[in-house]
Amino acid sequence: MSKEDRAVHRLPNPLRDEIVAEIDRATELHGEQDNLPDSVWLAIATEEVGEVAEGVLKEGWGKGDTEHTDEEIVQVIAVMTHWLMIRRARVGARRKPS
Repeated sequence: MSKEDRAVHRLPNPLRDEIVAEIDRATELHGEQDNLPDSVWLAIATEEVGEVAEGVLKEGWGKGDTEHTDEEIVQVIAVMTHWLMIRRARVGARRKPS
């Protein structure tokens, strides 16, 4: 995969839509999360990564569902993206994205 294909602006629209939809779903389910401290965001992200690990292990044992694992990966990306958006809004962008 080329550098250009990996660039964020080249992120396929369906995947970008999945990530945004997951952020919206989590906000609807749990309410606004702008006031959560970073330690809570880290705990949420770690729990989601654990679910990906479980899915990958189950796939390796022939008992997993690739689609479910992919959904868990989207959740990890959504949590991390949402957390970063909130951090930047809360503390301001300390550096400009390159």
